[in-house]
This record gives sequence, structure tokens and C-alpha cells, in this order.
Amino acid sequence: MKYYTQLSNVELLKILEEKEKYQPEAIVLVNEILLQRSITDEDVSQAKSEINFLFNKKKERHEKVEKRITRINEFIDEYFGIKERSPEKILNIFCVLIFIYNLTVGFFNIKGLASYFNSKIEGYIAGSLIYILQLLIVFLLYKRSNWGWVCYNGLYVFLAVSGIVSLVLYFYYKSEFPFIRGNPYPDLLSSIFSTGIVLFLNNRKIVGQFSIQNQGRVTTIVVSLLLSVFFIFFVSFL
Repeated sequence: MKYYTQLSNVELLKILEEKEKYQPEAIVLVNEILLQRSITDEDVSQAKSEINFLFNKKKERHEKVEKRITRINEFIDEYFGIKERSPEKILNIFCVLIFIYNLTVGFFNIKGLASYFNSKIEGYIAGSLIYILQLLIVFLLYKRSNWGWVCYNGLYVFLAVSGIVSLVLYFYYKSEFPFIRGNPYPDLLSSIFSTGIVLFLNNRKIVGQFSIQNQGRVTTIVVSLLLSVFFIFFVSFL
């Protein structure tokens, strides 16, 4: 009673216009207060005007939200929708998934990469640059840049070869040094995963989205294999 008696006539009338928002006891109380007051046509008109203003403002906000949701849905359907299952949309989905993967896993790999350097500062700078470079390559791939396709093929060819080499070396040295403990399955999974990505990127429908001829595709794979083998064995001899 103390609260409602302090409200103006317009505020009380607004409560009656939106009675579904209040408890029945509150509506009864508001009616009793209004009966004790003199209500003018101006009060009623002002109350309805304010209610309409708030209603229209709420409606506008709702329409803006609906428009944004519609735009987002149209964008997703146009570039990532899988109803048509077009090669363009499949590659877009692949780029998004790889971007998220690199964004999360790559962050934790910075510490591992930094351990190869004598200075922690230099190590973290180098690890961060490699991390950013991976995201940039994914972006170039999404933009259908030939460099994105070439770099990503080269990267996963290297990862596939290094995984296979690690797997072979594990079983080779295991027979000579039985006390060596380790788990070869992460290397096996890494090789399978990397090989799958290389095969996906070399699918005709995927390659067809880039201006890369068959000769360029074969050259990229061969050069990547040679560089991977050279780098892996060069590091091992060091």
C-alpha cells in the first residue's frame, strides 16, 4: 500500500494496462487507489501513449534481433549449410573445424615449441609466430588462395611422414632396447589424421576450387615429401 500510493495516476494506469505482469492482489489494490483519486482524460491518454511507446520500442528490439538471427542463419546456410553438400561448403566447414582445432590445440603447443630454445622469451616468441602462421594458412585456405592449399598440404605431409618415421623407429629400437617405454599409438593416429587431410585436400572437387593444375598438385606433394624426409633425417643426425 505504501509503495503503490506513492505512484502517479499515469503509473497506476500503466499497471492496469499490463495487469498480466502483476499479481491479482496488486491489481485490486491499484483499483482501490484510483477510485480514491480523480482521473483525468489526460492521465489516461498519457498512460496509453507511454505504454504504446514501450510496446513499439520492445517490438523494434525484437525485430532487430530477428533480423540478426536471420542474417546469421542465411550466412551459415550459404557458406556452411550441408543440405546441398557442395564442395565449397564442405571446404568451408573443414576450414572452420581446423581453425578451431588450431586455435585450441596450438595454444598449448606454444609451450612445447618454446622448450627447444635456450631462451624462454625467444622460445615463446617463435612458438607464437608459428601459432599465428598456422591460423593465417587456414585463413588463406578459406579464401581459396593457392598458397593456403600448398602450405597446408606441405604441413600435413610433413606431419604424416614424421609420424610414420617415429612409429618405425619405436618398433625398431624396441627390439634392441627392451627397457624403452612409450606409446606408439599417438604417432599412428597422427599419421592417419594427417594422411586423411592430405587426401581430402587433393580430392578433385576440393582442388577444383583453386587455380592449381594437376602438375602443380603432384609437384607440391613430391617436394613436400622430399623436404619432410630431408628435414627429419637431417635433424636426427644433428
